[in-house]
Amino acid sequence: MKIAVASEGKNVTEHFGHCENFNIFEAEGDKIVKSNSVPNPGHKPGFLPNFLNDLGVNVIISGGMGGGAI
Repeated sequence: MKIAVASEGKNVTEHFGHCENFNIFEAEGDKIVKSNSVPNPGHKPGFLPNFLNDLGVNVIISGGMGGGAI
C-alpha cells in the first residue's frame, strides 16, 4: 500500500492542493519499507488525485481537501 501525506516540511498541511510536497510511504503489513518525497506539481482542481494515483498511491492524508479532490 502506498500512502501520500500532503506536507509542509515535516508537518501535515492544512490544504491538500497547496502543499509543498507529498511524502510517500510504501507499507507492507505494519512496516514502512520505502519512502520518498515528491514536489507538488501545481494546484489544478481534480489534477492531484490522478497524479498521485499514477504514482500508485492508495491513500491520501491531509489536513483538508476541497470537493474537486474528493
